[in-house]
Amino acid sequence: MGFESVEWGVYIGTREESQGWGFVEASDTRRITQPKHHLVTPLLHSSTTETATLENPTNERRASLIREISRLQQVAARGITLFVQEARTTIHPELKLRTEDILRGREPLQIVSELEADELEQRVEFELAGITKALENLECRTPVPTNEDFNDLISQLADIRKAITESARELSPIKSSEEGSFHSLDSEDEIGEETVIPDPSRSTKIFPEGDPWGPNHPFTPFDFWKSDEDSTREEFEQSSTFDSDDEPLGDWIGDLDQGDYERLQAEWNAQNTSQQSISTQSTTETEPETSNVFTMSTATDIVSRMQAKASEDLEFFGYYEEEGEDKPAVTEEMKSMAAEDFESYMDAVGFAATFLMPPSNTSSPELVERSRKVAFELGLKGEARAFFATLDARTRRDYKAVVTKFRLRYIGGLDALEEKSKRKEALLKFQSSCSQGSKSLMRYLAEGMFYYERVDPRYKWSSGTTDSEWDLEEGFVDGLTDVGLADTLRGRLASQGKTTFAIKDILDNVKYLRRRAWSNEEYTRHYNQLRDSELGIEKPKEPMDNALLARAIDKLADKVEKVGSQNGSSAGSVAPPSYASNSNRQPLGQSTYNKQWPMRGNCYSCGQVGHTSNLCTNPNKLSREESLKLINRDRDLRAARESAQAN
Repeated sequence: MGFESVEWGVYIGTREESQGWGFVEASDTRRITQPKHHLVTPLLHSSTTETATLENPTNERRASLIREISRLQQVAARGITLFVQEARTTIHPELKLRTEDILRGREPLQIVSELEADELEQRVEFELAGITKALENLECRTPVPTNEDFNDLISQLADIRKAITESARELSPIKSSEEGSFHSLDSEDEIGEETVIPDPSRSTKIFPEGDPWGPNHPFTPFDFWKSDEDSTREEFEQSSTFDSDDEPLGDWIGDLDQGDYERLQAEWNAQNTSQQSISTQSTTETEPETSNVFTMSTATDIVSRMQAKASEDLEFFGYYEEEGEDKPAVTEEMKSMAAEDFESYMDAVGFAATFLMPPSNTSSPELVERSRKVAFELGLKGEARAFFATLDARTRRDYKAVVTKFRLRYIGGLDALEEKSKRKEALLKFQSSCSQGSKSLMRYLAEGMFYYERVDPRYKWSSGTTDSEWDLEEGFVDGLTDVGLADTLRGRLASQGKTTFAIKDILDNVKYLRRRAWSNEEYTRHYNQLRDSELGIEKPKEPMDNALLARAIDKLADKVEKVGSQNGSSAGSVAPPSYASNSNRQPLGQSTYNKQWPMRGNCYSCGQVGHTSNLCTNPNKLSREESLKLINRDRDLRAARESAQAN
């Protein structure tokens, strides 16, 4: 398909009808490539364009989308951060899935054409789905089930009922009588006759004559189900106390006189009444037992699952899983993993031991130790099992001695425990710092870098040995208060192919994205403060102002003169010469002190006396620690002299 280049303009209103054409300014007119079949017709005359715009809203929407795409491409050319912000807040809903095409610089007309084609396809699919659904609703109704289908269904339900009854009887330790059971069972443990669903061949029809779905015969399967209580009541009503078939009365009722007949009738009625009360009481007492049976079975199931979980965690292989003649070399990583596995194994031993103790003796120390010993030996496998076999019989009988041997072998004493606690502490410090909050960006990055360097490599993504459990780097990015910066960081890291990254990678990208606001001085200051705090180095006080320093030196000189005068020194009788007059003042940049009156000051840079640190030219500088010691010494001397003067 060929393409031709046309001028695309958007009519924005008739400023003057005499101008004729309705194009925008030349700066807003874009030259695009369009197929020959003209999916979008170029604007011609102003009146024609205005009419087309009013009559066809699709062209107006298409022009609006093209303008928006062009604007976003201009924003993307200025900066990807601005584009992300614009696309997040003011982008058209139709263009949210086309940001990749916009960033690639595709022609706006092509993007809009593809968008309209997708919308047309979705609309066609939606209409086809509606037609299909309408056709399904017009289909014939499902055929009416026959009587045989219902009888088959009832037979299946009877089998399910039988299975439930057998399961309940197996779970219950108490065998109920026939009167108190939920179902009446015969000698062959089958469903009794009173609960068997009637067959259609009997005289009493299950289903009525005619159409069961007709209005004169409303049918519901639940009408043909009768409870055991209803069946028993009907049988009791149908049966007669004076029936000739009853064995107690049928054979010899004719030989009784009227008085014996009345007495026998009263006894028989009393016997039937007592049997009914016993049957009712037995049924009432059996129901809570059935509920208790299911409650006990639920509790037993929970305990079984807890035991299965305890046995699953109760495994310790030592340095390696398979034991044999070819033993692999034990590395430092294997030692470290075995130490942590042993600590987890000891926790599992304590949990599994609770299932080995009877509930009545859980407080016995001897039984607790015995249960833990059994649980400890059950979970040993691989190299740990082989090491347990090398212990002598006397040691194996003592649980505490066995645990001590294993702890010395796989943990190495208190040093390993202390090292583990330090690793956990460093990890917690980094995780607690992964929230910027009110911190500045430089301080947040400095703290994150400082604590991340002290985290053990096994917890880091960059080491490649960690599980997905520790997402330290992702957590650090999530801690940024600027959500736009966090999203841009993830996009840049993904474009760089870094599926796993370190804090250093985040730092480099932030330097680029915030290069105008980046401050190396602030970042270094926060980092050094954390380092000095960890090393225990106190931050020195702010340097004293020159005027304050001069006054302090004058006071010190006065004190020296007073001390000399009290001791009878000749220095006290000689007054200090005055400073040079204004006429003899030296040019700016040269020393102005009188040589006869030397400055009594100490330089904290080189340690010499006679000048201050800001005027020091000595190349031999003191270290930071020596300078701090010199400052502290002068401060202590000054405090001692002031206290002596006060006294």
